Amino acid sequence: MIKISRENPFQDFVGIKLEKVDEMGSYLSLKLAPHHLNLYGITHGGVYSTILDIAMGIAGSYSEKKNEKISSITLSLNINYLLETKCEKIYATGSITRRTHRLAFCEGSITDKNKNILSTSTGVFKLIRT
Repeated sequence: MIKISRENPFQDFVGIKLEKVDEMGSYLSLKLAPHHLNLYGITHGGVYSTILDIAMGIAGSYSEKKNEKISSITLSLNINYLLETKCEKIYATGSITRRTHRLAFCEGSITDKNKNILSTSTGVFKLIRT
C-alpha cells in the first residue's frame, strides 16, 4: 500500500482527517468549526466540495503495490448538495467506479453522525504514476 499521508497543506488547513483508506475506498472526517460555516450558519458548500474532492482523489490514487506511487489531479468534479446538518462532525467517503491506467472515475458522499446523506459527488481524476 502506498503511504497516503502525503503533505497536503490545504487539507491540513481545513482540518480534514484521513480515517482509513483501502481497496474499498477512502474515509475522511472533519470537525466543523465556525470558519467552516457560511453567512446562514450552515456548512459552506466549498467545504463539502473540498472534502469530497480529497476523498475521491485519495480513493482514485490508491495502490496495493508497495513501490507504486500514484498521485491524482481533478479533471471534473460534480457536487449535489442535499441537506444541511447541525452535527459537529461530517464524514466523507470516496470510491472508484472505474479506473484505467490514466484515469479514475470516482464517486463520493458526505454523511453526518445520524447517517443522513448531506451531499453526493462524482469526479474524474488524472492519474500520475511515479
